[in-house]
Amino acid sequence: MALHIRMNAKAIISQIMKQANGIGISKSNVRRNSKLKGQNGHAKSTYAHSIKSIQNLRAVTTQYIEFLKAKHGQKIMQNINASSAREWLLLKANEISGGTLNTYISTLAKSFDNCSKLGLNVSGKDITDMRKEFKKKGINLRKGHYNRAYENPYKIINNMQLSSLYFISAKLQLEAGLRLDDAINSSKWQINDDNSITILGSKNGLCYSTKKLSDKTIKQLRLAKESGYYAPKNAYVKDLKAAGADSRGTHGLRYNFAQERYEELRKE
Repeated sequence: MALHIRMNAKAIISQIMKQANGIGISKSNVRRNSKLKGQNGHAKSTYAHSIKSIQNLRAVTTQYIEFLKAKHGQKIMQNINASSAREWLLLKANEISGGTLNTYISTLAKSFDNCSKLGLNVSGKDITDMRKEFKKKGINLRKGHYNRAYENPYKIINNMQLSSLYFISAKLQLEAGLRLDDAINSSKWQINDDNSITILGSKNGLCYSTKKLSDKTIKQLRLAKESGYYAPKNAYVKDLKAAGADSRGTHGLRYNFAQERYEELRKE
């Protein structure tokens, strides 16, 4: 089944994963007949041949498609291209190590190769060629970097809950990955029946929906919204620091979210 323009995010991801499923297919046979080349110059397979590689492909593909949905609404198919992939990968470069980014590039390239099989005019080579561009930008694709995520973010949240009126903002940044300006202003929150929230009027007018949140968090959000919750930025950052945050600040909580979300998607 080919991808078509009316498909929603879930259907697109499902079709890509179905096309890429190589469990039980001989990798050596596929490589022997493949014209595609990997980073090392050897022939490569477009399939994911192991459970781990399937999990990784699903995690990366889902995050990319979710990025497109957040930015373009239902116009996802029209925006699966090298330009949007470059934009997304550059955003990820601020969240993950260089070595992990290199893995993301390879995995997204595999996703694009499968999109090509499903009728899209895209190529995995367009993605892998970005390595040269990223290196020119000073992005090291080999070595790790300073871990921007907190080692124990839930301790910070617990401390905030005990000492600050603004703990719900910290909780939103950790559990939903919200930007600072979105997490401190309840007028932007639309609480949905499925326990997700939609952020209205984010940066550059973007509207996007989060993952499903816990009943407890949703209850706290409803109470905050009913009271017209707003956290002054400086006061929130000050309280966060007092609760145990360091120079990583509010960004650290979002990096924790990015790491946890990746693991969640791998296990689905």
